[in-house]
Amino acid sequence: MLSESERHSEGTEVAAALRQCGMCGKALRSDEVARVINGKAYCQTCVESDGFFQVLTREHSKETSELRGKVKSVKAKNKRLVMLVVGLVIIAAEIVYLLFFLPPIPRGRHLAYQGAVANPSSGMEKCIENMWKINAAIERYHEKTGAYPESLQLLVPEYLDEVPVCPLSQLPYKYRRTEKACFWECPSPHEHGVRSIRCDSRGGPPMVSKQPLTQEGER
Repeated sequence: MLSESERHSEGTEVAAALRQCGMCGKALRSDEVARVINGKAYCQTCVESDGFFQVLTREHSKETSELRGKVKSVKAKNKRLVMLVVGLVIIAAEIVYLLFFLPPIPRGRHLAYQGAVANPSSGMEKCIENMWKINAAIERYHEKTGAYPESLQLLVPEYLDEVPVCPLSQLPYKYRRTEKACFWECPSPHEHGVRSIRCDSRGGPPMVSKQPLTQEGER
């Protein structure tokens, strides 16, 4: 006779060997399993029945749905990755533009009036800054249209929010245009204690001078 512990061990092995039919619910031994689909076992009787086709269809649909879910998840991750890369490229392009293509607006004492004025006032510094803004706006206008504006007012609002004025006299800057260049200057240089503050489209920073001009427009 088997002892109590031996009978318990044998019962555990039998229970472990049994599986339940996924269709009729019958307990199956390993040698009675006819098909296994998605982890579910089926007996021979159910496999040969007419209803087994519906079981196959249902399990296949479930498998297809799970596969579609995985594919959508992968596509969503790839889309987020692409958007991240595009965003980084745009940021990098903006940084390059700011570093190499945006015309600089100098702060503090500028080379344009070093030597001409020993201690430039804050008003003169603001005047020089305004002329740099005009210069940058005219350059962008010329790049787009191939010509120079007839007046500074044409730079508003696409290139300038408003036309700058002399910070001391509050008068608009003098502007004239020729066929190949344009010129602008401070309307009240005497307010800054100098002869002239002028600039033109031929390049170079605004110039400050205490001496009378030899020719109009000549540096």
